[in-house]
Amino acid sequence: MLTTCIPEDTLKKGYRKNTGTGPISGGLKMKKENTTLWNPVEHFDTEEDIAAYLEAALEENDTALIAAALGDIARAIGMSKIAEDTGLGRESLYKALSPSGNPELSTVLKIIEALGLHLQAVPKKIKNAG
Repeated sequence: MLTTCIPEDTLKKGYRKNTGTGPISGGLKMKKENTTLWNPVEHFDTEEDIAAYLEAALEENDTALIAAALGDIARAIGMSKIAEDTGLGRESLYKALSPSGNPELSTVLKIIEALGLHLQAVPKKIKNAG
């Protein structure tokens, strides 16, 4: 059996103790909150924001996460513009950068180039020290 520490004056206001045999009736009504999914695109204010977002994805060494990050960035800039700058088809970009996509390295490099970014190799001990 559950015991509660609800003051008696609170119980007199229409609340009752939970006896452990069913739900509490007449209790507080919870207000429903409307939530939305976090959209990283809304936070890309500068080129540095975009670079930091991609760098964070690269640090995870998760190819699906990297593709998703590139997809987020490409949608923020405009998939048609990225397609034009890379010479790749818009539909093929959407497919390659989808959660089930698996873009080739050449595609990834073309996208990164179109974004005005470049990849840089840094030894782990230097990267982790800073």
